[in-house]
Amino acid sequence: MDRPAFYLALEELLELSQGTIRGDEPLKKVRGWDSFAVVSVIVLADDKYGVRLKPDRVGACETIDDLARSIEESQKPGTK
Repeated sequence: MDRPAFYLALEELLELSQGTIRGDEPLKKVRGWDSFAVVSVIVLADDKYGVRLKPDRVGACETIDDLARSIEESQKPGTK
C-alpha cells in the first residue's frame, strides 16, 4: 500500500488539510474520527484496497499507522 496516498485519502475523508496526517497520531485525537469515520474507512478499504475490514478490527487500531497496517495485513493472501 502507498501510505502517503492512504493518508491523503483519510485527509479527504475526514475533511482535513493536506499534510495533516503523518501516521503516528492516535486515532482518538484526529479531528473528525468518530463512528461515521470508522464506517467510511471500512468502505474506503473495500473500494480502494479490496479489503473487508470488520468494525472491531478498526476499533482495535490506536493510530493511523495501525489502521494502515491492518489494511496491509488483510491484503496478504489467506488473510481476512
